[in-house]
Amino acid sequence: MAIPEWAYYPAVQSYLRRLGYVCESKGSGGKVIPFIMKGSGQIILDVFGIRTPGSPFSSELEVAAVEVKRSTSRASLRYMHQALNSSKIAHKCYLAMPRKYTDKDLKMAAELGIGLLTIRGRNQVRLESESRRFDPNESSLLEFLRRNLAIAKCGICGNFASLFDLPEGHHREGGGWRTNAFLRKGKKKWVYFCRQCRERFENVWPERRMLAAERKLQALAAHQHRLRKQLHDLRSTIRRRRKK
Repeated sequence: MAIPEWAYYPAVQSYLRRLGYVCESKGSGGKVIPFIMKGSGQIILDVFGIRTPGSPFSSELEVAAVEVKRSTSRASLRYMHQALNSSKIAHKCYLAMPRKYTDKDLKMAAELGIGLLTIRGRNQVRLESESRRFDPNESSLLEFLRRNLAIAKCGICGNFASLFDLPEGHHREGGGWRTNAFLRKGKKKWVYFCRQCRERFENVWPERRMLAAERKLQALAAHQHRLRKQLHDLRSTIRRRRKK
C-alpha cells in the first residue's frame, strides 16, 4: 500500500524545527494552527516554517516552504515547478521526496533555484541541495499570514504577533480601518497594532501629563528650598543685629 503524502508531513516539520523554524501558531480559543496545507489564491504550501534570521534588532521574516511528493520514481519538472510556485510567498522553496535524486535532478533544481530534500522512511529528512533565497511579494505574504495563521505585522513597531496569543484575561487585539489617499472614495486599509504599541500609545497622554506634573513638583520643591534658605539667612542676620 502506497504511503500518502500527509504521512511525511511530521518528519518535514521536525526537520524545519531543527533549523529554527516555527511551524505553528495560535488561533481563536487557543487552538493550534499547524503550518500544513495552507494557501493563498492558487498557491498551496504543503509544509512550511517561519523564522526571523539575522540580527535580533530586525523584524525580517524568512518563510521556508516544502512541496512534498510521495512518488519514488522520479522528480519531474512538474513537481519542481510546483515547489518553485511557492516562491510567491516564501523565501526558500524545497521539493521533498522519498527517493534518491539523480545528477540531472540536482542540476534542474539548481537552475530553478529550489532545494531538494530526501525523505528516508517516515522520520528522517536530509538536505541534498540548498534553495536560493527568493524575494516574495510582501503584500501577498502579509495577507497569507493574516488570513491563514492569524499573524499580523504591527503598523507601528513592525513586529509580527499572533492575534490570539495573549495573556489570560486579555481580548484579541486588532487594528483599525484607515483612510488611504490612493484608494477610491469610501475604501479603507486595515492596519494592525500590537498590544504593546496600543498600550503605549493609549497611555502616552496620561504619561506626559504625569511627567509635566512631576517636573512642576520638582520646581516647586526647589523653590521651597531656596525660600527656606533665604528665611534662615534672614533670621541669622536679625539675630546678629540684635546682639549688637
